[in-house]
Amino acid sequence: MAKCKNCSRGNWFTSVDSNGLCATCQPIVIPALLNHCRIVLESAKIIAASKNTATKLSRIGVAISNCKALRPYEAKGIPTLDQPLGAVVSEFERMRTELLSEVVQEQVFLARQKATDAATDAGKLGGYAKAVEVLSSLMGEVEDVTPLENAVLGLRAERDGLRFDLLAKKAETAAAKGKTKAAADIYVEALMAIRHDTTPDEMQTQRVSLAERRIKDLNG
Repeated sequence: MAKCKNCSRGNWFTSVDSNGLCATCQPIVIPALLNHCRIVLESAKIIAASKNTATKLSRIGVAISNCKALRPYEAKGIPTLDQPLGAVVSEFERMRTELLSEVVQEQVFLARQKATDAATDAGKLGGYAKAVEVLSSLMGEVEDVTPLENAVLGLRAERDGLRFDLLAKKAETAAAKGKTKAAADIYVEALMAIRHDTTPDEMQTQRVSLAERRIKDLNG
């Protein structure tokens, strides 16, 4: 006795197609299956061809979502993709993890390179701002933003540390020229920057202590 793999109904008069579907389910299930499979395959092609990270991440998410939509059919024994859906999803997730790791490493490298090569303080700090902007823009393309958030926090902490170091160097240059008031004012600026930046103050206790000590020394 034939039984439909989708609705599980069947009797001696029921016939099913090569996918195990009855005449009632076939015109409903097949178009849905074909559409989900088409989207997964098209997404894979776009991911392979695109050089845009946001596009790649977006299409990976789309592909995984459509694979998950196919799972109920696979569980019923209805053919879907050539490969098991679990393996397909795992591969897309591996691609996403690898892509996120690459973009984070690239942006950290570019920010640090700019901090080394830029001629001005604004330029040195600007590399971090750009990197944070790039990584933040990708958060809407992934469900788990933890890797991006952690990278952004790390970049901001480096930027805040660099800002302090640049101001401290500027202050000490002024102090060496006998401009003690100007030097003290710069350290005050550095201290205020710490108070208002995004890096927790407890991570910057040494900088705070240095700024406060130098302000006191410079003010006599």
